Amino acid sequence: MRRFAPVLFSLLAGCAAQPPLPKYEEARLHCQAQMYYQRVGVGRSAPNWNFYDQCMRARGYERR
Repeated sequence: MRRFAPVLFSLLAGCAAQPPLPKYEEARLHCQAQMYYQRVGVGRSAPNWNFYDQCMRARGYERR
């Protein structure tokens, strides 16, 4: 176990040192999660990309 401690510590330190996501990426991931959660909630078999577009517009981003 002692020889694995430095490896474990370096892995944990590497995860903690990740910079925060840019605002767009954070919004994109949030809307994708909401889209898939909504899909499961209503029993759809395919994701509702209109829901994703509405979510992104509500956060101030628009498709070009």
